[in-house]
Amino acid sequence: MMLVLEYSKLFACSTGLDGYLTSLCVLSLCISVPDLIASWHAATLSKYADNALVALNATVSVNVHLGVGLSWLLMSANYYVLGSGNYINSEKVNGQIFIYMLCYILMIIILYLRRRFVGGELGGNNKLWKWISFSAIVFLWIFFIGINLYILKLR
Repeated sequence: MMLVLEYSKLFACSTGLDGYLTSLCVLSLCISVPDLIASWHAATLSKYADNALVALNATVSVNVHLGVGLSWLLMSANYYVLGSGNYINSEKVNGQIFIYMLCYILMIIILYLRRRFVGGELGGNNKLWKWISFSAIVFLWIFFIGINLYILKLR
């Protein structure tokens, strides 16, 4: 993990991008790719996509709770015991939570529409719906990164 952080700092320094956003992108990709492969494997082995979606949601939840929750717990314990702490700048997080929730709700709507009109969340015989869904999901990710980059450049 330290190697990933150092390379993301190096990339941020060489491109002039904000280190916070670069770390967000690099770490989310490094955490999500193994989950994506495991979910793809679960989807190809089962008749329905439920196993893949449950596996993906469960691993993301564990990553978030361990990655954010555990570090905040340790930081809080350190502040309580030693009286010193690491303060988090909330200015960088304010808009990100709203944008993330907006993208999440749009993703749920995409999955609902796929289930209603295509017959399932993943796969299907119609290649047009596959490409439309894929493009919409990639657009949501690019939108999330782009808006966060814009917000960070304003500050």
